Amino acid sequence: MISEDILLEQLPAELRQLIVARDIEAIVGYFFEYDIEERRIADALSRYAIVKDEGLLHSAAAEVYMHCLPYLDDAFQLAFYHQWRELELTEFNDQVLLRSFLQNKIHPDFELIPAACYEFVEDKLFKYEGKNLNVRNNKDC
Repeated sequence: MISEDILLEQLPAELRQLIVARDIEAIVGYFFEYDIEERRIADALSRYAIVKDEGLLHSAAAEVYMHCLPYLDDAFQLAFYHQWRELELTEFNDQVLLRSFLQNKIHPDFELIPAACYEFVEDKLFKYEGKNLNVRNNKDC
């Protein structure tokens, strides 16, 4: 058994299968369908995403914290972490992810995200669209 399997074993079998299949919609749907309110399960998913360090898993963890467990004190901090890591893994080259991240600006629970992070993402997106060449670095994020 490898360490990743130990993390997976913490999850219900049905959810484990969805995670192995990298089915983000089904993972989030599982939390809604079974009315999962246990932080323990979301945190196990989060840890697995961190260990595997794959964009789809980070996306699933972010979605679960934002949409299924938003009442947790640190839900949006964890969602931010997973979203940012997903952007890093794409080297900030995925325009869909960049636009999706910028949608957080209108959500009051994401006020915790430093303005410099939004500016960095905006600059990356503008660079791809040819609207702005003033590129910032992400050291302030």
